[in-house]
Amino acid sequence: MEKGKLHQPSEPFLASVDSIREAEARSDQIVKRAEEGASKLNAAAREKAVEIGVKASDGAIAEKNAMIAKGRSQAAKMAGQLLASAKAQAEKISGAKISPREAAEIASKIKL
Repeated sequence: MEKGKLHQPSEPFLASVDSIREAEARSDQIVKRAEEGASKLNAAAREKAVEIGVKASDGAIAEKNAMIAKGRSQAAKMAGQLLASAKAQAEKISGAKISPREAAEIASKIKL
């Protein structure tokens, strides 16, 4: 055997090494594209989650405000009814006359 041929790599071996390198490069590119795609999907999902959170928060605030407005309306209505009732009772009482005996009785109970 010749010395030079023993140490020279064979053509099929080099082709096989080149083929493996090309496959690794393609694999790396595929992995890189997949990672980029996953990163984009992740960012889109986070953005959507923020949007959903904002919408839910806005909806909750709107519902709270509606409930407060309804409560204020009911409170104002009840206050109006109480004032009307108090006014009617005041008019009734102011028109009532007490006898001198009842006046003296009330005065005797008041301690000064």
